[in-house]
Order: sequence, then structure tokens, then C-alpha cells
Amino acid sequence: MTNEMKREIDRLASVLYKPGILTDFGCSESQIDLMKQKCDQFSLGKPICVVKDWAIWDIKLPQSLPDFAISLIKADYIIYDELGRFPVGGWVRTTAILSIHENCIFTTNSTSYILVGRGTRKSVEYQDMMRFF
Repeated sequence: MTNEMKREIDRLASVLYKPGILTDFGCSESQIDLMKQKCDQFSLGKPICVVKDWAIWDIKLPQSLPDFAISLIKADYIIYDELGRFPVGGWVRTTAILSIHENCIFTTNSTSYILVGRGTRKSVEYQDMMRFF
């Protein structure tokens, strides 16, 4: 294995495993049912997915797209998925976050995600994010 390959593996491992900065987002497990009800007010019928052990990834886009900002969620544990797309205990990487409500409901184009517990936030290079998904 070359030194360049080792550096790339180390960089990609840090994307997945190096903690980001703690955020104030997220709700307690005891608030999940309340937040599911609130999703109906904010998301106009989008399916709900409840996750924990999550991180917000602020994606650093290529210089050719300087006016765009994209953030997404990578969660390592799915508590509940209304449509059964993801198994309990599985993981998910969302599409771009469109809106945030109640400090724990994050909506994307197709789903409302309820973030449970505290999570982290970090910057991730676009090409590194694409290597995983």
C-alpha cells in the first residue's frame, strides 16, 4: 500500500469516526411521540424517520459551485422508520436538509427526520462524502 493510499484511508476514516463539534440540536427519547405529532404540522404528510447517534455534515462543495450550501445528516442508528425503508438499528445518510423545526425535526425533500439525543456537526469535503454513498 502506498503512502498516498494510506493518507486517503486515514482521511476517509476521520470523516466517519472523528467526532465533530457538539450541537444543541436533538430531543430526548421521551419527546419522540410529541415530535412525531409536530411533524404533521411542519411536513405536510412526509414520512417520519427517527434517528440517534447522528451527525450533521456540512458539505464543502467544489469551487465551481461557490454559492451553494448543502448540509445532510448521517445517523448510525435508526429508531423508527414510518415506511420501513430502513431497519431498526440500521444507518442512513439523508439528502440535503431543507428546513429545521423545534430544534430536532429536520426535513428533506422526501422525509422528516427526528434527531434524538445530542449529535455533532462537521465539515466534509464533497468528494469524500461521495466516496461513501
